[in-house]
Amino acid sequence: MTRDRTKRNYDLHSWVGITCGLFIYVVSLSGVFALFGDELSSWEDESLRIVLPEEPYPADALIERLLAATAEDGEIISLSLALPTAAQPVYEGSLLLRRHEDGAFVHHEQRWHPATGNELPEHRHGLVLWIVDFHRNLMLPRTLGRALVGLSGVLLLVLLFSGIITHRKLIREAFTWRLDRSVRLKWQDSHKALGLWGLPFNLMIAFTGAWLGLIILLLPLAAAVAFKGDAGAVIAAVSAPPPEPSGVSAPMTSIDAARRAVAQRVGIAPDSVDIQLWGDSQAVYGFHYRPNDMLVSHAKVDVGATTGRIVTLTRAGRPGLTHRIPPAITTLHYADFGGLWMKGLYTLLGLFLCVVTATGMMMWLERRLHGNEGRRPAWQYRLLGRSVAGICCGMALTTFAVFHADKIVAVTPEERLGMIGTVYFAVWSAALLYALLRANVYRTCKEVLAATAL
Repeated sequence: MTRDRTKRNYDLHSWVGITCGLFIYVVSLSGVFALFGDELSSWEDESLRIVLPEEPYPADALIERLLAATAEDGEIISLSLALPTAAQPVYEGSLLLRRHEDGAFVHHEQRWHPATGNELPEHRHGLVLWIVDFHRNLMLPRTLGRALVGLSGVLLLVLLFSGIITHRKLIREAFTWRLDRSVRLKWQDSHKALGLWGLPFNLMIAFTGAWLGLIILLLPLAAAVAFKGDAGAVIAAVSAPPPEPSGVSAPMTSIDAARRAVAQRVGIAPDSVDIQLWGDSQAVYGFHYRPNDMLVSHAKVDVGATTGRIVTLTRAGRPGLTHRIPPAITTLHYADFGGLWMKGLYTLLGLFLCVVTATGMMMWLERRLHGNEGRRPAWQYRLLGRSVAGICCGMALTTFAVFHADKIVAVTPEERLGMIGTVYFAVWSAALLYALLRANVYRTCKEVLAATAL
């Protein structure tokens, strides 16, 4: 590779890093916490602190109770029931109706205790929704937020490939870590070593994140090109066809009996069931479960709702790579396999990525403050360096601060999500202001991280 081409790759790596590094850092660190959305639910919602009974309350009675209270309001569009699991140890029923009088859609939700079947109070979202949605959508409208997060994956891919091309002595740099030298050398060696050791993970997380974020833009594009703008046709093309109603009424068989039959067949207890064509002779129970031997978050078993017989066992949508790749991408990105050990590994590698991003930005600034690469006044680089320290270190502080706010600040359930957002940005802004007022960036990082540890 010529010297000019190497220089161009280096400039691309540097400028993408300094202009987009903070954005990539925010998405990456928020993703580390979002990994544990299910596990954190019981922290936020005390009603989930329940020991699962050996024999849960009959699901049939709960479905009948939900239908009895709402079915006369309109036509059933969808009906589902989340079954008690270790992560979500309650029943959660969901019913979507189309009203007879005006055609409007009405959504009903209800939760029940797994042992007694007693109704549980409606849960108002707060901490967990903020942590998960901030990573997925940046708390913006879904299309815009998801596309921006996907863009961060594309930018990370550019950084990774330009870094690989720029740093050609990969083996030597992977084993060089001079922790007894200057701060600048510590940052430089940490940036290279952690970046190289985490490279396979970083490539995977960048690609899958870009896919999951940009697919929300690619779906309308595919609809416009191949299906004349019909997005529903695109979804139908990659989804299994729904059952056709017969128009003949028939009694439904026991959901509990069907659930036991599915658990015996696949060796894993289902965690949810969706019910199609309730009351029709062609009705189907679709039981979902997490397989242990495939890279998919859920597999499905269809059971005839009038016969109780297993109809189909679907491991990954339809046959073929087209239908296997999307579930695998989602499962890989969110670590929906391997249990807590895998999430722990993702956490460690995700933190490595955050350190690589932060040290890369600080190295760029150091070269311009104390080297011969600077073209701007020194005060501008110092201001940017303080901002990087405040945003990066302050984000860790503010994320842990909202856990305390969730328990300390007294608000109504309806106000909880707004309170979490207010505390989040208030603490983050305070950390940034503190960093801007401090002259020594190194001490600022130590002090804000010490507050985080406290």
